Amino acid sequence: MSIKSKRKERLKRAKDLEYYPLALNIKGKLVVVAGGGKISLMKVRALLKASAKVRVIAPEIVSQLKNLKKDSKIEWISRNICSGDLKEAVIVIAATSDGEVNKNISNWANNKK
Repeated sequence: MSIKSKRKERLKRAKDLEYYPLALNIKGKLVVVAGGGKISLMKVRALLKASAKVRVIAPEIVSQLKNLKKDSKIEWISRNICSGDLKEAVIVIAATSDGEVNKNISNWANNKK
């Protein structure tokens, strides 16, 4: 695919977006990631690059996340997420493999005051 074709495809997808992408300064701020799989790992790595304080909440996590915990790069709470876990977070990322849990997290975040 040519560069021009790729650009057209990105623009087409951007027109279909319901949300506007933006950049936030999250340095030192708490971000909660629900889920401990490969998608969570990808999100956590990006959050750490942005110098966020990362808290992963999941009963189990992949070995790479365990290594980040061991190196004190992240906090890991080994259990299922609950609505109270969102209290202090500036961002919450729902990255579980359970669509119903992700929907609940979204609802909790939208109702957070």
